[in-house]
Amino acid sequence: MNEYSDYILELYRNPIKKKRLQNSTHTTAYTNTSCGDTVTIDVFINNDTIIDIGWDGSGCAISQAGMSILADQLLGKKYTDLHTIDANRILQEIGFSLSPKRTKCALIGLEALRKLK
Repeated sequence: MNEYSDYILELYRNPIKKKRLQNSTHTTAYTNTSCGDTVTIDVFINNDTIIDIGWDGSGCAISQAGMSILADQLLGKKYTDLHTIDANRILQEIGFSLSPKRTKCALIGLEALRKLK
């Protein structure tokens, strides 16, 4: 079996919301020190609601796909509810079991969001 599913490869080639926002109200970044994957997330929040999100980063297909999955889930979410985002939902959408190291790759965006103030 191929290490990556067609879905993961599609998200890697055509990521969701991979762009930097010029008018962001909040920005956060995270680097996975075990492999070097990086992500920077920009969000525009108005009245406690995420109106727009953009991100940029580099790394393996799983980290980039995981960030795309997360970005797709964030639009319309309340800023005060960001801590309730379920890592398992991201991992389920990946579609196959990951090693602990690859799980950290898939959740790089969530780690960045946890730093958002």
